[in-house]
Parts: sequence; C-alpha cells; structure tokens
Amino acid sequence: MDKKQFIIGMLIVLAVIAVGWIICRHYDDRAAADGRNAADTIRETQDDNQQSRDDISDAADKITDAESTLDSGQADIDRATGRLDELQKRADSNAEIVDECQNLVNQGRRDIAEAKQIFEQVDNANRRADP
Repeated sequence: MDKKQFIIGMLIVLAVIAVGWIICRHYDDRAAADGRNAADTIRETQDDNQQSRDDISDAADKITDAESTLDSGQADIDRATGRLDELQKRADSNAEIVDECQNLVNQGRRDIAEAKQIFEQVDNANRRADP
C-alpha cells in the first residue's frame, strides 16, 4: 500500500468516526430534549392536578358555606311560618270575638227595640187608665 492510499483510508476512517460522532451527538441531544419535554409535561401535569385539587377544595368550601346559609335561611323561614301560623290563629280568634260582639250588639238592639215597645205599651195602657 502506498502512502496516498493509507492517507485516504485514514481520512475515510476519520470521516466515518466524525459522522458517527455527529449522529450520536444529534440523537443524544434529541433524547435529552425529549427527556426535558417529558419532565416539563409531567411537572405541568402535576401543577395542573394540584390546581384542580385546590379548585375542588375551594368549591367544596363554597358548597359548605352555601349549605350553611341555606340551613340558616330555612330556619328563618320555619320561624316566620310559625309566627305567621300564630298570627293567623290570633286573627281567627279575634274574628270570632268580633262576630260574638256583633251578635251581642244585634241582640242588644233587639232587646232595646223590644223594651221600647213594652214601654210604649205601658205608656198607652197608663194613658187609657188615667181619666
């Protein structure tokens, strides 16, 4: 082999080694980038999951507050309904008393009319008896 062929062979070997090194370097960089992308994706997913848990916790707290407010409102309505029932019973009782009073007034008017009639009869009888 002559020197020229040896040098060409060495250059080819060096070129193959350089191309191999460049290809390996490219795939290493790509794998590292993919690993970073996967790690970033996992981290973002974990952050999203934590945010979702926080949102669910906040929603649960708001639901608890709403239930408490609803229970308080229901208690107020129950008290108001009880008071309304009591007032309705009083109104019914007062209406009965007013009806009874009206009946007494009507009876009193009839009694007065009857008494006037009796007095007129007595007066008429007395006038006839007086000569």
